[in-house]
Amino acid sequence: MMWPLHLSIPRSYRPAEGRVEFFPLILIQRASTLNWYTPLVLWLGTRSAAAPAVAFLVTTPLLTSHIYEARRQIPPQAHQLFRIYNPRRAVLWRELYLPRLLPAVKTNIHLGIMTAIKSAMVAEWFAAQNGFGRVINTYYQFFDIESFFVWALLFLLTMACLSLAIRWTVDRLFPDFLPPSQPTSTPSRAPASTPRWHQETHKADNQQKEIRACELTMAFKSRTVFSALNLQIRATEPVILSGPSGCGKTTLLKTLSGLYQPVSGQRNLPDRSVLLFQEDMLLEHRDALGNVMLPAFPGWNPQDVERARECLALWGLDGWDHHYPHQLSGGMRKRLAMARAWFYRPEAILLDEPFINLDREARQALWERFFALQAARPLPALIVTHYPEELKEMPARMLSWEDLQPAAPYTSSS
Repeated sequence: MMWPLHLSIPRSYRPAEGRVEFFPLILIQRASTLNWYTPLVLWLGTRSAAAPAVAFLVTTPLLTSHIYEARRQIPPQAHQLFRIYNPRRAVLWRELYLPRLLPAVKTNIHLGIMTAIKSAMVAEWFAAQNGFGRVINTYYQFFDIESFFVWALLFLLTMACLSLAIRWTVDRLFPDFLPPSQPTSTPSRAPASTPRWHQETHKADNQQKEIRACELTMAFKSRTVFSALNLQIRATEPVILSGPSGCGKTTLLKTLSGLYQPVSGQRNLPDRSVLLFQEDMLLEHRDALGNVMLPAFPGWNPQDVERARECLALWGLDGWDHHYPHQLSGGMRKRLAMARAWFYRPEAILLDEPFINLDREARQALWERFFALQAARPLPALIVTHYPEELKEMPARMLSWEDLQPAAPYTSSS
């Protein structure tokens, strides 16, 4: 069953910043072992569940903090990517959280078992009345140093073999991703001809779509990024925006796209709008075809697969369907991000320096391809770039950040 296309992401799914860790875990983790081990032994005794209890109390805060830290390492842009392309709850967990947390989970399984065994041995050593720790402690008390070191070495060898076995088992049970298969055709970097579906789909409607901002104000706490900003962009006249670093261009794009909530003012974008980030924001556990088909998850049909292949060919990635992002060059990763945006069939597009870190010739080739596709199917586009001189010959309106300030009159392109 297909889920609705647009769902608001619950607050619990949003990136947690500055959240205070669970206090009991901090207390157990930072307190000296003897401070809580002594009353535990007095309560449970030395022949009962003292060793398992110690293992649990040692490993729980360690593993919990490890998972929590891995959760915090997910960048905010990753959440924003799914808010734009596919905010379904099931897709968010399967394609963002599980792949990002899988290495931490695998490490925790291995680390948890090993730490539990070591802490149980420590508990037995303190108790010195049962288990493996009693054997070693007995040799230590009677100064049988030779036997003591033999048993200690045997313990270390056993732990090393057990560690390798656990790691091998976990890697087999939870593979990161399947190995890439060889492409079925010779890779070609030449752009394919524009398919008919791209030329005809919503072409007349897109010409009437527009991006509009009226008296838009955005601020973070006490810092105002921009105020009373006015802008109007139609499909027939894309806008190229330039300005100094840190002036607020990226914030403007995220405010227009709905990722940020403005303080005041109005914004108007078509429902199917996409934002191309400076980073590629590709799913490392998915091949090129899977990355393009992100908007179609969790279910898709053969028509989606065929259209995804056409989008790859449209951006010069024909034959690279089953290659993973780490196997692609920087320019190819940029093409893959653009192919994903085109698969989404956007009615408006915001580009935040999407071809940054590429050389001039590579940027020029990608921009020429973009404007060719935009001419075949016009859609409102706002392009932020640090290289406006490279786009002077393109069919677009040039604006600087100063042109958007309140002192400038509000003009509508016709």
